[in-house]
Amino acid sequence: MMQFLFRLYVKFIRPHTEDKLDKLFEKIHPTQSTLWDTYKHLPMPEFSKVIDGYKYTPDPFYGAVDYAFDNPNKFFDGLSYGQDCDNWSRIWWFYGIANGYTAHEIIVTTVNHVMKDAHVVCVLEKDDKYWMCDYKPYGAYDSVEQAVEGLPDHWTKYTDENLIWEYYYGIRS
Repeated sequence: MMQFLFRLYVKFIRPHTEDKLDKLFEKIHPTQSTLWDTYKHLPMPEFSKVIDGYKYTPDPFYGAVDYAFDNPNKFFDGLSYGQDCDNWSRIWWFYGIANGYTAHEIIVTTVNHVMKDAHVVCVLEKDDKYWMCDYKPYGAYDSVEQAVEGLPDHWTKYTDENLIWEYYYGIRS
């Protein structure tokens, strides 16, 4: 049942709430940064170093209000909230698109703790190679599935036995 609810949330609920929350938070804190154009074409390792310099901050109410931005400059605003895994995934998504990759956002979790263990990653695909990107890129892998299923190599709460995942299309679909 929890896996069904997870997939329902990923496919039908979160895309709508994310869109509304992105618009609301843009009104509260309009995007100030213009750094995206400076960083978007850096080589992947250099881009990773740039975004690694930004501080992790939880979404409002520690994830109870979970959303990601639709403007890549928002990542570089350095807000005191809303800079968590889905924002790193989203900036990797924008990076991939800007650099000719096919980009896939994916929400992962565990069978036992569906909501508590939720994490968002981006898989970038180019020239039949795939990189799993969250706070930094991992790869290259041979498929989207292999990239996502490599997550237990980097995060111990995910195992081959408990990992579940779903493509996320968000507000860009």
